[in-house]
Amino acid sequence: MKLTGGTKLNGLKTVYALMICILSASTASAQRTMNGQDNISASIHYSFSGEIPLGADLWWGRYLMYGNAKAGVSYSPFSKQIFSDETAMSRAIQNYTILAHGEYMHRIVATRGRHVGLYAGGGVFLGCELYDPQKRVPSYIDTGLGDWGFLYGLSAALELELFVSRQTCILIRCAVPVNFSSPLSKVRVNSGIGARVNLF
Repeated sequence: MKLTGGTKLNGLKTVYALMICILSASTASAQRTMNGQDNISASIHYSFSGEIPLGADLWWGRYLMYGNAKAGVSYSPFSKQIFSDETAMSRAIQNYTILAHGEYMHRIVATRGRHVGLYAGGGVFLGCELYDPQKRVPSYIDTGLGDWGFLYGLSAALELELFVSRQTCILIRCAVPVNFSSPLSKVRVNSGIGARVNLF
């Protein structure tokens, strides 16, 4: 049976369409991050302040077409030198922040298969800071701070993800939270390292 020109053309169109479907599927499966994919990440961070300046954070996120939207909680220690009228000396007070965050990180650079991705963005946060919770400051010194204070503000951040497997990546992060309500300091820089696991 001879194939007519129209039959041959239809056959070529069918093969071409199948090839596009196969290539598209293989490209999507090769990528480490996909639109609508959920992820969980956790890290420790260094807050550049405090006697033990290590904090921690935990995030739930969802990859979007061009980035990652996420929500999380964090704990950070920090210290502050205050001047005491009673002793005419300055003294370091150890404090802690506990915050809830909402962020959007936009993908600015990525490899073809998303093995490596660099994100920049930021978000909002609110929570509280605890002043001298271990009561190391003598009772006769009045810091004028009370036990805790409300905290809220904005943050800018930069994240680098390096995938070590299909679902897991090493996460390197630097953030600059700027708070509007703390009587002690407005800007606190921190950087950290952690891991992110993508969920299917």
